[in-house]
Amino acid sequence: MQRLYDRFRQRALFPRSHQSSAAVAGGGPALRQCLGSWDLLFLAVGSAVGAGIFVVTGVAARDLAGPAVTISYLLAGFTALLSGLSYLEFAVDLPVAGGAFTYVSLVFGELPGWIVACNILLEYTLSTSAVARGLSGYLAALFGSRDDILLLPLGPLKLDFLAAGLVALLTILLCYGTAESAFANNVITSTNIIVIVYVICAGAPYGSVDNLVPFAPQGARGIFAAASVVFFSFVGFDGAVTAVEEAKDPRDLPWSIMAAVVICTVLYVSMALAICLMQPTALIDTSSPFAAAFLACIPAGAGTSGFDWIFLTTSARFIAFGAVTGIITTALATILGQARVFAVLGREHLLPAWLAQVHPKRLTPVNATLVTGICSGLPALLVDLESLAELVSIGTLFVFFTLSAAVLWRRHCEASGPSMNLIFSMLGLCVYSIGASLSYTLGAHIAVPLLFLAAWLLATVSMCFLPTICKGVQFSVPWCPFIPSLAMLANVHLIVSLGWPAYVRFGVWLVISLLVYILYSMNNAEAMEDNKPSRIGKSSSLQEVEMGDTQRATDSEVEELSMRMEEQQLLREGLQDSSAEP
Repeated sequence: MQRLYDRFRQRALFPRSHQSSAAVAGGGPALRQCLGSWDLLFLAVGSAVGAGIFVVTGVAARDLAGPAVTISYLLAGFTALLSGLSYLEFAVDLPVAGGAFTYVSLVFGELPGWIVACNILLEYTLSTSAVARGLSGYLAALFGSRDDILLLPLGPLKLDFLAAGLVALLTILLCYGTAESAFANNVITSTNIIVIVYVICAGAPYGSVDNLVPFAPQGARGIFAAASVVFFSFVGFDGAVTAVEEAKDPRDLPWSIMAAVVICTVLYVSMALAICLMQPTALIDTSSPFAAAFLACIPAGAGTSGFDWIFLTTSARFIAFGAVTGIITTALATILGQARVFAVLGREHLLPAWLAQVHPKRLTPVNATLVTGICSGLPALLVDLESLAELVSIGTLFVFFTLSAAVLWRRHCEASGPSMNLIFSMLGLCVYSIGASLSYTLGAHIAVPLLFLAAWLLATVSMCFLPTICKGVQFSVPWCPFIPSLAMLANVHLIVSLGWPAYVRFGVWLVISLLVYILYSMNNAEAMEDNKPSRIGKSSSLQEVEMGDTQRATDSEVEELSMRMEEQQLLREGLQDSSAEP
């Protein structure tokens, strides 16, 4: 037990240097660098704009925010945009697969990175399974049949072979090649956007501003609660970040991610406004809101040969077609992102190393992709996961919160360790954000959340007087510390707005993640590293190189590190050139 404790103390919360993170996370066989700026943009948009937008809008509008669901989408998009900036500072400077796991490990250590990785894997697994599970229902609606006609009853279960088949086909496509998968995603995402624009334009003539009254029946609290629900629609845009190692130029990532979040927000707000104009929110159907809204606009007594009947029924089926395309793009992007996280965990030996193996010709993480297909395909076949949507949201919000905090910590943490001023400022940001959100959500007097917000603002301003130690070279979060601090506040507030079942499920998953780390991952990684001459991540002198303290690092260590990084870059370039040859 003492040995286990010593190993945990030495590894779990030991921050890494920038160079060691790049060497380890990118130390496996190189992936094919084939994604251009437009590929990254469509990957981010396609992963977010899925079938969920055709369902979650109805729930948020009818039960929570009313027509003010448009503001809820703006708040959720603003939160995603703030969090995306934190993602980008790390991604551009450290363009390796793994996304948030690699970045959090760099700043806070292996255990926080592992917890973040587990939440990302759960997010992707549940998202893929839940979305794929909706394919049979939308295909049935497309052909005018009942939504469960393609399901096979087996005792208490309803087997969905169509969902499992979709996951299997997309897994095979991703094993075959990333470039081919990106092309398919670009085509299908474009089709999905056309459907959304059609819904907005086709529904406009049947709308009435009278349906916007009352605008916010449950007030501001209903708007924030709806924002927590619709945030599920933004889950997945970070999938493009996990694939940054395969980007032709990582500097394309900032504009791709920012543009994707803006595009998604505009589309979501427009769709929400369209359905609220077409129907009073109290009458919105929660299972298929847009199709039901078009059918409800058919005039009473209209014959089956009239223009309105033909146009509106055709539009309802076209919406089902758009949902099908959204399901495909979302599942494709999430499987791609999840496979990259599995591959990096294999490189780190936190999971079996064979997950990091790359196909010698296709240069895709084939083993990790196959495992991803199994993890997502089995739940899609067996279980209806719609009730776990809140768990996806809380896991994603937790990851975004941690990344925003990591930007501030990295910016002001000295090589010798964090100063007391930094520790107190960060604790203040966390405590005051939670206090403001809880007091507001629980209905306290308005003076209480305002006092917490004032304290949060003072804690943010105090960080302006801390010395800047490390920041992004090619891209850094603007208006720091205000942007990351505001992102932390926004993510905390959306987490607090979720129901208690989400907290219970999150707590259970956290305990499972900790047990796996302590009983397997930590020991396996330590055993693998004991077989190596040295552990880069534990070299304090290399950390001094990163932080600029080259006087304390020997010339040989600096030279060794530079040679190692150059060898990896030459290896990647060589593999990329060879893959381009006929």
